[in-house]
Amino acid sequence: MNMYGRQSGLITTNAKSIKENRTVKQNKFRRWLRNWLLNSENDSEVQPTCYPVEPVNLQSDGMRFQLYKANGGYVIETTRVDRVKDRAYHQMYIITNDADIGAELGKIVTMEQLRS
Repeated sequence: MNMYGRQSGLITTNAKSIKENRTVKQNKFRRWLRNWLLNSENDSEVQPTCYPVEPVNLQSDGMRFQLYKANGGYVIETTRVDRVKDRAYHQMYIITNDADIGAELGKIVTMEQLRS
């Protein structure tokens, strides 16, 4: 006992147990939130089929897209580089505001893949 008639060990034990309870509750909440976000049964929305990833240096030659906002729609510029011929090929496409940009980008990718 200390000079106030209390046991100092109980105060420390209570403080530790309060902190541990808080940590347990936080972990339970984090697990619940993660499960809720990843659970597709609760979602009426369609889950995305593509996910953002960290940029990686790839050794292959890819295709580059530049998207420019214009009056009445978008201008898409594609660039493909042929390292063997040491040439860059550029192509421009116009997408109007009334068109679905996702569907049109899919058509552009298909056209560019057919050219290569």
